[in-house]
Amino acid sequence: MTLTETIWSRTITKSEPLLRLQGVTRRFFNSRHNTTAVEGLSFDVYEGEFVCIVGPSGGGKSTLLNLIAGLDAP
Repeated sequence: MTLTETIWSRTITKSEPLLRLQGVTRRFFNSRHNTTAVEGLSFDVYEGEFVCIVGPSGGGKSTLLNLIAGLDAP
């Protein structure tokens, strides 16, 4: 599928995303706590897009980046 957008009088054609996450969940378990760091997260990043991941401390930002980088598994 190809998407077309007009941004500042410039047409950009988007094909497949460079990054696609669908329903990503990461939970941590230990003897005292079960913690869900990321739950059901889905998004696409296309060429030319600028993406920021923001949120409160402990909100799962680093966990998400580790998942994207392949340093952790969902």
